[in-house]
Amino acid sequence: MTAASSSLAILADQADRAVARQAVRVDEHRARAATLFSAAAVAGAFLGAEAFKDPKGPGPWAWAGAILLAIGGVLLAYVVWPRTWAFVIDVPSARDRVKSGNLSADQTSEALITGLWNNYRHNEPKLRFTSTALGVMGILVVLEIAALFINLAAR
Repeated sequence: MTAASSSLAILADQADRAVARQAVRVDEHRARAATLFSAAAVAGAFLGAEAFKDPKGPGPWAWAGAILLAIGGVLLAYVVWPRTWAFVIDVPSARDRVKSGNLSADQTSEALITGLWNNYRHNEPKLRFTSTALGVMGILVVLEIAALFINLAAR
């Protein structure tokens, strides 16, 4: 193996790891979003039930908690919504290009690196938005619970 081939193999491995890490992050975001929403729903069920049983009707804090739970549900849907992620290259197409172009090992590695990097760039903006949505969900859960506790304390 030449120095160029060895260097390209290292770069190809790093590009593959970066895209694989993105796939893990997508799964982690979905799991965390579901957990956060479950916590919000449980809190909403217990605290909201009390807030909406008030004979005077639900107060503004009860409605704020309900609205925050609904917004959290929208964010959950956004995080888990199916998207077109690119975590692998199209191997049959790449194989055909290698065969038809008589590409060397270095040229094949360069094409692999380019394909994986393009996938990384394709995924990253969507992943940043889901990360932001997840962070906002965490804040909304805290605010929802606080609003429902304030409502109960104000009764």
